[in-house]
Amino acid sequence: MTKPYPKPEKKIKIKACDFRKKYGKRLKTKNAKPKLSDKVKELDKWFSRAVRLMWVDDGLVKCASCSKKDHPKNMDCGHFFNRDSKALRWSFNNCRPQCPVRSFGCNSKMDRPEVQNAFRQTLINQGVNIEAMEIKRRNTVKYTVFELDLLIKECQGIVKYQLKNKNIEKWW
Repeated sequence: MTKPYPKPEKKIKIKACDFRKKYGKRLKTKNAKPKLSDKVKELDKWFSRAVRLMWVDDGLVKCASCSKKDHPKNMDCGHFFNRDSKALRWSFNNCRPQCPVRSFGCNSKMDRPEVQNAFRQTLINQGVNIEAMEIKRRNTVKYTVFELDLLIKECQGIVKYQLKNKNIEKWW
């Protein structure tokens, strides 16, 4: 007489909230491709650090709009032409350190003419061609993950060089 096969176990249904608690928002596959949005966030982070460190003088950074000096960790990376312009989003000519948004500083007041004119004057005094940037900003640019990776590596190299060259400790 043969033994009967054991009954299969019942599948347990798991609620979505319990699944997220246990596994996170989504399961990562073994060879998952990096998402473009994740690369953009990472590049924003490294580019911001590079901009702030490039303008360090005696351990402090000067705001491009109001000339207030502070530690680079307390400043933002301000964009003359906003970040919506992909052609200029990661352009070192378009960006300078600014007082942070979280303290309602200059970076949050770029819509005010006096703040924007001060930023413009700073760029002009440093030899930046505003008209050329105005033309470039109208270009349509679409980055690939590979190009973003290259830009991230470039910014990481700049950050590493500036930290070593200017004797500044990491704040992140």
